[in-house]
Amino acid sequence: MSTSDFDSTRKGETETPSIRTDRLYRAEGRWFIRTRESEDIGPYDSYQEVTHTIELFADFASKLSAERVESLIENQNMKIEKRLQKEKLKQTKGSPKKRD
Repeated sequence: MSTSDFDSTRKGETETPSIRTDRLYRAEGRWFIRTRESEDIGPYDSYQEVTHTIELFADFASKLSAERVESLIENQNMKIEKRLQKEKLKQTKGSPKKRD
C-alpha cells in the first residue's frame, strides 16, 4: 500500500465524496464498513456511529504511514474477531443441545 492509497480523490474523480456510502451495509441490525480489500469492519450500532468512525479514521490515517495503518487495521480486526467468537460461544451455550 502506498501513501497515494490515502489520497482524497481517486483516478478519474474530480471531487472528494464525504463518505463512500457504497461501502457501508447493514446486516442483522448492525452496520459494517467494507474496505477496498473486501475486509469487513464492524459491527456498529448505528449509521451515525459508523460514519463518525470513518471520519475519525480518515483524519487519523492521513497523519500515519501506510505500514502503521495496516498494522492498526489488522489489530482491530483481530479484536473484532475475538469479540464475535465470544458472542457466538455465548449463543451456543444458551441454545439447547441436539440429540441424535
